[in-house]
Amino acid sequence: MFTGRKVTPYFPIFARLPAFSYLCPGALPQFPFKFEIFMTNINAVAHPNVLAAEGANEFYLTADTRGTLTTPDIIRRLEARGIATLNVNGEAFVTLFLEECARAVAEGYNVVTPFFRASLSLRGKVFANDLGHTLDPGRLTVGVNLRAGKAAREAVSGLRVTPYQQPGLSGPVIQSVVDPTVGEEGKLTPGCMVLLKGLRMAVKGEDSSVGVYFRSVEDENVEVHITPDQIYPNMPKQMQFKLPPEVVSGTWLVRVVTQMSGNTNILLKEPASGEYEWEVEVD
Repeated sequence: MFTGRKVTPYFPIFARLPAFSYLCPGALPQFPFKFEIFMTNINAVAHPNVLAAEGANEFYLTADTRGTLTTPDIIRRLEARGIATLNVNGEAFVTLFLEECARAVAEGYNVVTPFFRASLSLRGKVFANDLGHTLDPGRLTVGVNLRAGKAAREAVSGLRVTPYQQPGLSGPVIQSVVDPTVGEEGKLTPGCMVLLKGLRMAVKGEDSSVGVYFRSVEDENVEVHITPDQIYPNMPKQMQFKLPPEVVSGTWLVRVVTQMSGNTNILLKEPASGEYEWEVEVD
């Protein structure tokens, strides 16, 4: 997700995205890449929010799309910048291709490939007196919508699934992490309420390790422990608590540690742990 941008409704959105500085013209760079910052302009259109209270003069924004780019278009963009696209290192080219997709989206294009479709998203609200003025980055969230492409949908459309129960399964399972006031999976804001849904999650037991943990992806040494007394309700299928102030903006991994077993009347001798399989964004 691209964040930290200033937005001017009806006027250009100023966005920052890394650009490559190449080691030799016409060739793919060796890892690691050297990044530079460039500026790009896109337009945002303000639409009246018909659901707002009467007289609120409230608007929501959409990116003014410059067009749609497909895989050949992205390759032509790379070639135009002097980047070789034939007989090249596979890993480096894939990285460059995806970076060019990100660059194109940041310029206001929709990008359509066989595996994914990408477009800009703007979340937040503005008012009549904001129009024509540059907004501070905290006012809006600029993100990227990613959806499955045609080839991805076709690849999984014919799959047959055989479900089975894992033998002896007893640990907690986190199926969902949301802010209940927003409802967007895996997206939290500092200090918000957090709702976990899953199986066998209730944090019970005498061991001091039981609770919910948030571990920073950016710094693995940073881990925040939410203890059972901070959690209500604390039930096997759902738990709720306030996000501690130590969980700041960034990317986090969430896990539950408990001595609860499949039988609610029996505690495990040793704590069991279950981790949410997706990263959680706090912004």
